[in-house]
Amino acid sequence: MALFGFGPRYRSPLPDGDGDDSRWDRSARRKRAGGQKEMDLGTKALIFGVIAIVLSWMPLLNIIGMVAGLIAIVFAGLTRVPNTPVTVPPNMQRSNIGLGLGVAALVIFVVSTYMLLN
Repeated sequence: MALFGFGPRYRSPLPDGDGDDSRWDRSARRKRAGGQKEMDLGTKALIFGVIAIVLSWMPLLNIIGMVAGLIAIVFAGLTRVPNTPVTVPPNMQRSNIGLGLGVAALVIFVVSTYMLLN
């Protein structure tokens, strides 16, 4: 795409839709048509990881934190599977942080539950 004939200003990493029916191409068309952006799995893992680490310190709410930590680990794990049917390429840095926060939240949940019961 040239702006007033001065050459390309921005080249999207996604295909232009020239008949290639890849999953990234469908995502690009959906974004242009609907106007809403989809959140990738790495960002979802990060959000659930932050929720998990915050709630894992609070009694009775740490159960919700444990579930959020498990969801963060699952989303981070799905970003590592090569043939996952996702429509947006995952952000691996956010996925790694979400995985670490999810695992830390589960460790805090186990330790705090053990200390509470003894």
